[in-house]
Amino acid sequence: MAGPSSNALVEFLTDNRYASVYCASMVLVASMVFYSLMGAYGDQNVPPYFDSSWGLNALALTFTLLHAFAVFAMIYSYRHSRALLQELSTPATDDFYSGLTLTPAQASSAIILGLAYCVFLNLSFFTDVLLLNSVNELLQIDSVRLALLIGNLLIWIGIALVLAFRIKVVRRFLLAGSRVEINLMERSNLQVFARAGIADVVIIAIASVINTLQSIGAQIRFENYLQALLVAIPAMVALAIMPMWSLHRRMKAEKTREIDNINEQIRQIPNDLEQENVLRLEALMQRRDRYTAAPTWPIDVAVLRSFFFYMIIPPLAWVGAAFVELAISAYIE
Repeated sequence: MAGPSSNALVEFLTDNRYASVYCASMVLVASMVFYSLMGAYGDQNVPPYFDSSWGLNALALTFTLLHAFAVFAMIYSYRHSRALLQELSTPATDDFYSGLTLTPAQASSAIILGLAYCVFLNLSFFTDVLLLNSVNELLQIDSVRLALLIGNLLIWIGIALVLAFRIKVVRRFLLAGSRVEINLMERSNLQVFARAGIADVVIIAIASVINTLQSIGAQIRFENYLQALLVAIPAMVALAIMPMWSLHRRMKAEKTREIDNINEQIRQIPNDLEQENVLRLEALMQRRDRYTAAPTWPIDVAVLRSFFFYMIIPPLAWVGAAFVELAISAYIE
């Protein structure tokens, strides 16, 4: 059972329209202070594995913004998804938006998965730590490397928590899609399902753009882009499509039923030239044509354009980052 403090937090996140900005700002300031104290900002004592202070500062800035954006994305997506699910909930249907927050077990599982993925990406470093002979040797690890490792851990934990929450939201939309009323000739009330997917695509696109800020350092880190790409692209596609999946299957089945029903009625019309039969045949054929052309996805042209626009942002951002890195490198040289 949720305690008073938990209920108060949910109420704050739900009722305060600036909650995402407040929380993200606090995380932004805390991250800047942390990386500054650990020596990741500035041009003093730059570790030898960075070509210049620009590279170090750019990576620290990228991590700082990603920490804040993960918090912003979590809170914004909660408020946005709750509002969309409220549109689908009526007195005659289930309360789709209740209990939308992660349970302690779900949050713990997401954190463990985020930690495991980060450890896998930094396996060589963690192997070195396990081979150390004492705590003193561990403390002798340079502070910048330690700060970036902690930052990397926090980033992947944040990503895992956001994805865990979005998966829970997807399950709610799958439930809603299996119960909401369907009218293939009037789909405006079903646009909610597509808007849920767009929110995820936008969040991933913005995070991908933030990730390219490390290019300011003129130090190419293709492994960093690849690590993000392996998560961003599959997540973007899956989270865009899955909220609409159960609804799509019902719309497709409804379309098939309607067309089969019309065809059956056409077969029952006498094959003669009686005016009444001809008019009825014409009306049924027009109705069949409308159902044949009816989409089985709750997406209109404008929404579809938005999907494609936001989906091409990450690859364009990474290509742009590569050109920026090369241009800055050429300028420095």
